[in-house]
Amino acid sequence: MKGLRGLFIRKIIITAVFLCIPLLFFPASLFELAGIQSPQPLIIARLLGIAYFALLTGYWGGIKALANNDNPIHVINMGITSNGLGGMVFLYFGMTGRWSAWSLGAQIYMWLLTVGAIIITINLFKARKIYM
Repeated sequence: MKGLRGLFIRKIIITAVFLCIPLLFFPASLFELAGIQSPQPLIIARLLGIAYFALLTGYWGGIKALANNDNPIHVINMGITSNGLGGMVFLYFGMTGRWSAWSLGAQIYMWLLTVGAIIITINLFKARKIYM
């Protein structure tokens, strides 16, 4: 499925740029400069960056499975779990005002991540019907 391959590629790029790299490499001061509360202790942010990177490895496996005409259902299920639960957590924190003290740009960033996670989850559920 060409659309699923594209979804996996977009997911890898967006997650790498907007989550993995910042969480793995940005100093606490850069989070604060962006108007986001600095993760404390910073090691938690680093470990989360590693976990996101592990998910990207899984998505890469999904691209390879599609190229080999293998069933990518395990990668689809991983993505539904990751994006679905992540989207719900983002949504909960956004709806309860946990980002209200953050800069407008940081709030927009988080809402875009929220909407993106939900859209990806919906698209993965659609793909799941094809590969079940």
